[in-house]
Amino acid sequence: MAETRTREARAACGVLGVRQITFLAGHDMQLQSEPGHVAAIAELLRNRPYQRVFCPWPHDSHADHKATFRLLREAAQPSGSALNFWLYEVWKPLPANTFVPIDLTIDSKRQAIEQYQSQLAQLNYREGMLGLSAYRSLFCPPSRFAEAFLVCDFGEMLSLA
Repeated sequence: MAETRTREARAACGVLGVRQITFLAGHDMQLQSEPGHVAAIAELLRNRPYQRVFCPWPHDSHADHKATFRLLREAAQPSGSALNFWLYEVWKPLPANTFVPIDLTIDSKRQAIEQYQSQLAQLNYREGMLGLSAYRSLFCPPSRFAEAFLVCDFGEMLSLA
């Protein structure tokens, strides 16, 4: 399954034009018991000039998404840079403070979702994700599709539980 998910993620990133991908080899549904990823994440944050870090928000309904947030929170250190954390929703809507219209890129989102055939065979992610993007456009007129984020700095991220 890990090989399939890695292949699908690479294909989706290719559709989206992602130039560099780093996989930390976490195990499905076991991230909460894999604290070794904290050091790898901390090293990535230290050694790359990120301005934004995207991560699922801490109250998502998927255990690995919650664990990903906790691992990032542990790995992040205060810095003098203007690093922002862009928390996103997957399984549970978040209290967004930023909406980004994606009308011009919705076809790319559709194509990226199509790369996850192993997951699409289980659930209707395609319509669910597109429906969520359509709903979020209500907060971002006149767009027809939008992404919602909870954007925060290091201190605000620490206060999220």
